[in-house]
Amino acid sequence: GKCVALGDWDLIGFTFTSPTPYWLIDHERREAKHERPEGRGRCWTSEGTTAVPTEARAWLAAHPTLLDELRALPGPRAWRRTILMAHDPPFDSGLDLRWGNQPVGSHDVRHFLLAKQPAISLHGHIHEAPLLTGKPLHIVGATYGFNAGRVRQGARALWLDPDRPSDYKLFEGK
Repeated sequence: GKCVALGDWDLIGFTFTSPTPYWLIDHERREAKHERPEGRGRCWTSEGTTAVPTEARAWLAAHPTLLDELRALPGPRAWRRTILMAHDPPFDSGLDLRWGNQPVGSHDVRHFLLAKQPAISLHGHIHEAPLLTGKPLHIVGATYGFNAGRVRQGARALWLDPDRPSDYKLFEGK
């Protein structure tokens, strides 16, 4: 993670996610607040341009938890003037809804957002969430959380003024 000053706002980036159904697991961390079933068995990590086979449970157990990684982020000047950009959305927030109305976000990200209360959080990972909920904005505690998602044909972009996050604009195009 890294913290960058943007005027009187701070932007913190965080790339790790909770375990996914995918096979390359370099950016995955197990959850501290919720144990997810891990049924993948053998996966791969990358070493430069080479994929190296590994066993998922052992690899995840050998690394810090997602919550540990979040707590290790550099501190901003003020959380209420901070934008947290975390790939994984918080659990059961509307930002993490999958087909079948199943919330699949991170319990650790949710816990961290509720504890730190950044003004804004930006997420991805669950691309269909805003299509299912009908909106890219969901409030988690005092945090305005966004997931722009995607459309089947084309791209989506989110524009917002951090001083007025409820006045966001969502653009779609090919």
